[in-house]
Amino acid sequence: GSIDLLVDPLWSGVPYVKGACFLEDVADQIGSSELDAAIAGFYQANVGQSAKMEELIEALKLAAPSDAATIDMLVVDWLTNAVCPFDAAARCASHGTAL
Repeated sequence: GSIDLLVDPLWSGVPYVKGACFLEDVADQIGSSELDAAIAGFYQANVGQSAKMEELIEALKLAAPSDAATIDMLVVDWLTNAVCPFDAAARCASHGTAL
């Protein structure tokens, strides 16, 4: 009755790809330097502690308050919908990377 994640069809890289695409889109919106600074500050504030994705999202919105509504839309597009808003494999290919 146990699941072997290495061979079970339940496993996939989709959550990782969606998370990466979300962060790329946030960087496109607020700037990669601002995103890096917000993530660095978030992790420094939470060293040795657990933190939730919702807290990271709030930290991103605090770092770029004028973009908070757009960040909320990206959360819906990438993190709360079961499907990707577009073909992530094609996106990676256009950036010169592969899934």
